Amino acid sequence: MIGQLSATALRTRRFPSGNWRSSWASRGTVDRALAADAAPKYERKPAGSSFDAFEKDVRRLLVVSPRMPATVLAERVGWSGSSSLFRAKVAAIRPEYAPADPADRLVHEPGKTVQCDLWFPHQPLPLGYGQEGKPPVLVMTSAYSGFVQARMIPSRTTEDLLGGMWELIQEADAVPARLLWDFRDRDRPGEAHRACQCVRRGAGHRDQAPAAEGSANPKAWWSG
Repeated sequence: MIGQLSATALRTRRFPSGNWRSSWASRGTVDRALAADAAPKYERKPAGSSFDAFEKDVRRLLVVSPRMPATVLAERVGWSGSSSLFRAKVAAIRPEYAPADPADRLVHEPGKTVQCDLWFPHQPLPLGYGQEGKPPVLVMTSAYSGFVQARMIPSRTTEDLLGGMWELIQEADAVPARLLWDFRDRDRPGEAHRACQCVRRGAGHRDQAPAAEGSANPKAWWSG
């Protein structure tokens, strides 16, 4: 409506045909448009919700029990309206009271942790001289950047695991502060566990591969 008026007409109040009625706007509308800093637009004031009368009681219960189910909250406060509306409103305010999940706070700093694991081929591979096998593949992944290194090693013995770890560290030209192995076989620690113990004691690496110059030796940790 007001958009049909030219800027010149608004400044001079001179409209086509010399009559303000030809602009399809009332005199009061034009005066308000001239006094406003921006073009007029329709704005609807937010209407209240039926939940507003129960919000204070819901918050009081969430302070005591942040994880109380919405169905129980509705029963406690005497809610008789839409269950979906109540759940949506509770979900919006619950984070203000519920403690954060510790798993969501896991933060990896650069150069701190490298995750080590073993992967085995699904099918036998030719090993030469008519032999086949499934030799393990040592995989090392940076917990911060996700950078992946892998090296096929002859066996799962401590010597081969240590040699593979130090070779991959040399290729990366950087030494992490911690090498983390995931202990999945709880009944038998295995060679990987003994390799971690060797790294902790500082044994074995002198005969395998030197650490990056000017950096500290990494520490090995066994998760399980």
